[in-house]
Amino acid sequence: PGDERLRLKAVRIISADKVTGEVDISKEIQIEIDYWNLEPDKRRIVGIHLYNSMGVCVLISANWPSGIITPDPWYDLPYPRGVFRSTCTLPGNFLNDGLYTIGVAFAVSQTENIVFARDVISFWVIDTGSMRKEYSGQWSGVIRPRLDWKTIQIS
Repeated sequence: PGDERLRLKAVRIISADKVTGEVDISKEIQIEIDYWNLEPDKRRIVGIHLYNSMGVCVLISANWPSGIITPDPWYDLPYPRGVFRSTCTLPGNFLNDGLYTIGVAFAVSQTENIVFARDVISFWVIDTGSMRKEYSGQWSGVIRPRLDWKTIQIS
């Protein structure tokens, strides 16, 4: 997918330091996106749309500053011609078990899209039992994060 400005080269799922289609629910997930920038001296915005097996959009993320934890050093810089890799990282214990697909988006600005390719790659999040010690039923919801809880006596 793409045009004379930019073309998608590859998308892969990395977990536990290997390319995989099955991710342990407790492991971090890296979504690597490789692309050819064919038009020099233009900004590039790279984003993902993550869908569950029912086609529900779980999340959208992009490399713009207001939506990321650490700044992307290439955001707002003019790209030279060449091959680039953008990586989005999802924490372990974030997604519920099941099948997910990824759409990839490229833009010049928030209003000028280059390309959007839906269902580029899919992967399974596998329940390894790490969150099944006290509860063995089906966990509801799209996400299944481990969250901080604390109980105190107040009287």
